Amino acid sequence: LSFFFIFCLSPCLGADEGSVHIHIKFAKDHDMLPDAAKQSFESIRSLFSLPRKNLDALRHRGNEKTKRKLPHLSRWYDAVLKDGVDIQATMDLLESLPNVEHVEHITEASLPLFGGGGSGNNHDYSSQQGYLAPAPSGTDNEYAWSLAGGDGSGITIYDIEWAWDYDHKDLKKLNNECLVLEETEPISRLDGHKDHGTAVVGVMVGDPNSYGVTGASFGANIKVVPTETVLHGFNSANAIALATNDASPGDIILIEIQANVCGGSQFGPMEYYQSTFDAVSTATANGIVVVAAAGNGNLDLDSPECLGRFDRNIRDSGAIIVGASVAGTRHKVYFSSYGSRVDVHGWGTDVMTTGYGDYKNRVRRNDRTQWYTPSFSGTSSASPIVASAAAIMQSISIQNTGSPMDPITLRASLAENGSPQEGHGGYIGPLPNLRETLNNLFGCMVRCNTPVAVDNTFSVSFDIQPGASDACSSSSTVTIQNLSYTLRGTLSFLSSIWHRFGHAKISGDSVTVSRSFGIGIEASWDVTVNSDGESKTARCGVKIP
Repeated sequence: LSFFFIFCLSPCLGADEGSVHIHIKFAKDHDMLPDAAKQSFESIRSLFSLPRKNLDALRHRGNEKTKRKLPHLSRWYDAVLKDGVDIQATMDLLESLPNVEHVEHITEASLPLFGGGGSGNNHDYSSQQGYLAPAPSGTDNEYAWSLAGGDGSGITIYDIEWAWDYDHKDLKKLNNECLVLEETEPISRLDGHKDHGTAVVGVMVGDPNSYGVTGASFGANIKVVPTETVLHGFNSANAIALATNDASPGDIILIEIQANVCGGSQFGPMEYYQSTFDAVSTATANGIVVVAAAGNGNLDLDSPECLGRFDRNIRDSGAIIVGASVAGTRHKVYFSSYGSRVDVHGWGTDVMTTGYGDYKNRVRRNDRTQWYTPSFSGTSSASPIVASAAAIMQSISIQNTGSPMDPITLRASLAENGSPQEGHGGYIGPLPNLRETLNNLFGCMVRCNTPVAVDNTFSVSFDIQPGASDACSSSSTVTIQNLSYTLRGTLSFLSSIWHRFGHAKISGDSVTVSRSFGIGIEASWDVTVNSDGESKTARCGVKIP
């Protein structure tokens, strides 16, 4: 028998008073409840809104990829209890039935608001994003950005939580088209809690412009999946399945939810509950990286009360579980849950990002589209930092090898190459170190250096990064080809008249970009590294505003 409460990943307020939902997993396909049990419920329907053929296809593909026997998601049902029916008696009845494999009782809770910070102008806050700094205090995203694919390009991150602000001026990629829902399904009724989602998305894909924040993996795409809808109520397992069905191998699912676990009121990872564990296992088996918060319960996940559900020798969903540290220190923050199942950690305090309004535009203070906060916290802030690192690793893997990394291999690489945790209070794993991780994984990577400006001419050169294994031979060469450029966001210009305003050309081992009258120009090109008969091609580029 399992009871749990669903909360956000920062300190929460009171629980939402809603219908009582019970999740039931049958032992076999097409099993049904006896009439005596059915009479207790207003409705009984599939827990997952995807058609059965889609659920079966995910299971079959995952089985083929991993050679593991994955759970049947189609055997899970969501039952809504009638008013006045005794919950405990109903649970006892369900657990006594021979054809019922698992039962879970779910009670919702709302997301909180939180404050902090001060007030200021809507200017460039990137200098306050210490979590992007070089190791060991940060994850060294700036190094990753200098590599082809190092911004997360080509990878989609799916954020699973309640709501988001689709109009923020620093989140151009976040809009209503990012929603992953059933075609006719009304969206979440918890739209008032969108600051949390806005903050999470800002950490990952904030626009790389001259103001606000810059996302840790700003080249990645973003999609969002509400964990609560009018049609289905709270249903995190269904949100994970919808994201998995929409995603491609190499993409990232971020679970920004925590639950009361291990029989008490302390917060831990959602996958403690079997329905979520089954959905996560299906996602990772299909090549999707799942990143999930460890929760803010200061809970030892190795304690006997957790029933071995966080013991990898008993079960392992393949997800990356993320703890939280005090900003810049790698010391466990007091509220982070911990244990051997936690893989890595991120900053759990003082994360600068979009939303909440601690920093506002002084002229238009009520304009939410220009709100920022310097104090996003919890495993809420730690998890998107790690999700961004995973997106960058997958993008660079595709650039260098032609395919993404397996989720289990990626998880191990992050942990093995991270900056070790310091201090005491329980194990939360290392802080990801992208420079160390990428150099140990990939050889002969192309690094695009920062453009060097002389008047209105910009020169972009390249380095060959050999990696820790010195995989590049001394005879490695770089070839630049397929150069194209665009002025002011229009189509590429080939007519000689436009060369007066801007152009790009290959100059030996570099690309030179020139422009006149302050006209913006974007250029991109292929860089091929040849080393000991092996050839790797990456697409690089530069944007001069």
